Order: sequence, then structure tokens, then C-alpha cells
Amino acid sequence: MKAVWSIGLCMFLLTACLREHDNMEDCRADLFFKMQAVPYVFEGREFAGYRSYYFFVEQLDLFLFDETAITSSYRYDYAYCRQHPVIPVASETPPRWYLFVANLYDPKELNWTFREGELQAWFSIVDHEEPPVLLAATSRVEASKDSVSVGLQMMVSRLEIQLTNPPAWVTGIEVTVRDIAATVSTDFILGGTTHITKQIGFDNQGIGDYWFGVNTFPTYRDKTAYLSIGMQGGNEVTPIEIEDQRLHLIPGVITRLSIEFETDEKMIISIEIDGKWEIIDGGNIIIGMNGY
Repeated sequence: MKAVWSIGLCMFLLTACLREHDNMEDCRADLFFKMQAVPYVFEGREFAGYRSYYFFVEQLDLFLFDETAITSSYRYDYAYCRQHPVIPVASETPPRWYLFVANLYDPKELNWTFREGELQAWFSIVDHEEPPVLLAATSRVEASKDSVSVGLQMMVSRLEIQLTNPPAWVTGIEVTVRDIAATVSTDFILGGTTHITKQIGFDNQGIGDYWFGVNTFPTYRDKTAYLSIGMQGGNEVTPIEIEDQRLHLIPGVITRLSIEFETDEKMIISIEIDGKWEIIDGGNIIIGMNGY
């Protein structure tokens, strides 16, 4: 009879575990990371939008630390994140710190150290290439808790470019963003200065709007970004140089720029602020062929 009661008790506990956490993996977990929605903002708007964390994640890395080093790490793909608003982790060594990083494809982009017992982590621009959509969260794990809320924050800024009615010969653009931070930490401390360059090709179908996106690191509070945008295709033109006091790049903020061709060599450049397009330099910008 005691054996029957023991088996029945074990089955009850197992059923309770499955009912609460949905799978056997959860039953072995020591920690449950509750993933919060991620905020993002369009330039000039006061209120943030929110998306489920998996919307921004193709690859998610979790690093657990003691006081000095990584004790274990885990990697999750989009499909896993899509199905897990709470991520269960079985840790052999009770961690003191955690670090979540989304979309870390090059290990050289991430650095970390301990300063006065506190975990410090930061990201770097590598080889002047566009960074991925890096998101991160780091904090101390309280020994008394087995459930931890995680709020991923975007480390990058986003520049979106609307190209309207490009000439037929334009089949791509090259975007260079200068005067941005070379490093950004998880507590948004910036370091150094660098630039990134990205080439984007597209299928020019004639009159219409074409959208392009570039991820970039933030700018300093007292400095704005300097943009150089070159048109690529059958002709060569002098790159468009854009410097404007409204080109402050902020983590998690989307800045939109419009380049509208009135003729093959005449365009209007505007920046979107709070849902309204404001012309840069007060009017039209003329571009000329190289050598003119």
C-alpha cells in the first residue's frame, strides 16, 4: 500500500509540474526568466510601442556568471523564443549574474568584465560594418528568487531611408554613418567614435517609394550623426552629404529620412519628426555628376 501511495504522490507532483510549466524541461529548472515586451520609439514621439521579445530575436544567448566568470551558457532560436514567454534554466551552479544578448553573430562584438564586483558588458562596432539588431539585459540574480523578469533593451539605433521616384539608373545606395559611438554598454555608456558603411541593392521598378534600413550605434548628446548617401547604378554622382542638428541617434529609437527625386539631379531631403516630414537645409538639394 505504501508503494502505491508513493507512486501516486510522484505522479501527482509530476502532473502538477507539467500543468504549471508545460514540459519536463521546466520541471528540472532552477530559474525561470520571464521575458518582457521590448519598447521601441519613433523619433520625436513621446510614447513607446511594444512588441513581444521574440519579434526582434533570431538568436538569443544567455550567459550565467559567478563573481568572476561565465559558469554556463545557453542558446535559443526564434522558434524556441516564440513558444517560451518564460525561459526555464537548470543551473548546476547558482548564478550571481545573468546576461541575455539577442542576435550576437560575431563574438568580437561583445566584451565583459567585473569592476568592483559588478558585471559590466558592452558592444563594439566591428570592421565598420552595420551591427545586427543587438538587444541585451543584465542583472544580478537574487538568491531568494527562482523567477526573474527580463527586460531586453535595444543597444542599436535605427535609421530608415525612404527613396522616392529614383532615376531609372539607380539600382542601389551606399550609406555611411559617421560620428557614432564605437562602443555602447548595457547601461548605455558610450565610448570612442567610429563610422559604418552599408551597401544596399534593390530592384528599381520606377516611380514609387523604396524603403531601406540601417542599424547604427548611438550618437553622443552633444554630437549629431553625419550621413553620406551615394547612388549606385549606371551613372556616378557626388554622394549626398547630410548634417543636421536633428540627426541624434538614440538606442531603441527609429529615425526616418526621406530622399525624394523631383528630377534626375534635383531632390528634396526631409526628416520625420513626430509623424511630420521636415525639410533639411530649408529646401531643394542639387546633385551633380562627378567631374562637374
